[in-house]
Amino acid sequence: TRFDEHKERSPGLPYYGWKSVDWKCAQQRPLQALKMALTDFKERRHEWLLLIDDDAYVHGEHVLRMIRGLNASKSIMFGNRIGGGAGFLMSSGAVQAFLQPSGNKVYFWDVDGMKWQEKEDDEATVVLDKCIEASVGGRYCFFHSDWLIKRCADAAGVKVEPLSNMYQNCPRGIQGLANSTDAFDNDTAEAVLSSSMWRNLLTCHRISPRTIRGLHKIKVSQK
Repeated sequence: TRFDEHKERSPGLPYYGWKSVDWKCAQQRPLQALKMALTDFKERRHEWLLLIDDDAYVHGEHVLRMIRGLNASKSIMFGNRIGGGAGFLMSSGAVQAFLQPSGNKVYFWDVDGMKWQEKEDDEATVVLDKCIEASVGGRYCFFHSDWLIKRCADAAGVKVEPLSNMYQNCPRGIQGLANSTDAFDNDTAEAVLSSSMWRNLLTCHRISPRTIRGLHKIKVSQK
């Protein structure tokens, strides 16, 4: 890998050099998962796609309310300002942009010149494939997964609209919600239900399974 070949020379290593190989591999998975999802997405003709970490909560009703009335054929993409754990919501128009021809540029690390170079690539491919190539062994190989997705969106000409209610870090009121697997404190639940944070919440990242269950119970109790 580029990390092994140029660990003293590749850009980004002063910050990322201490990270484990497992961490680096994990950052590459979202783009590969996105490629698999887009295949199914295209066949089923869905209008929206949400790419999100498995330790996140999604308030489905609020998400549907937000996108209702939006034209999914346009290139629309939402995310968090500072991270991708809270998810990226993509319209079918944005999906098509990720699957457009890449422009046939390939990047490589010039060891002697100590900089990235680009050259024409004879093999035509789509933007997303180029992003995966860059994440596995190229100029993106030390990036957090959310940075990878944002860079890929830039390459596809898709603007990511930041939403503060897609929480990269769940508010404390939610984090302290569940005290056990199958129970939650009623007073805490009432406080969450009455908060503006809950009324506007779309997604919430870095949360335990038991807290997700607690949030689900709160949502059910509203109905």
